[in-house]
Amino acid sequence: MLIILGSICLVLSIFIVRSIVMPLRNIRESMVSIAEGDLESEVPHVSYKHEIGAMANAVEHFKASGLENKRMEAEAEENRKKQEADVEARRIAKIEQENEQKQQQEILEKRAR
Repeated sequence: MLIILGSICLVLSIFIVRSIVMPLRNIRESMVSIAEGDLESEVPHVSYKHEIGAMANAVEHFKASGLENKRMEAEAEENRKKQEADVEARRIAKIEQENEQKQQQEILEKRAR
């Protein structure tokens, strides 16, 4: 009887440990992927209604923040490129205007002779 009870306790212990360790391992792997820049990876166990689910939701929040940062960086880069293009366009327009003024001045000088 004691052997059977011990076996049952052992099986239950293994089940309980696996039900905690495996989800934590999965969440850790997801965290590593996110830390390495893989913001498209799935975060497991977000639907769990206990502490493991809360941890998974926290990782999901970090992932969402990373995606938002990435989006903002891309937007900032696009704005920087637009600004550079605008500066270049103004520079070219200024050169063209100066050339036109120079040509008009030369025409006026030729007429004055």
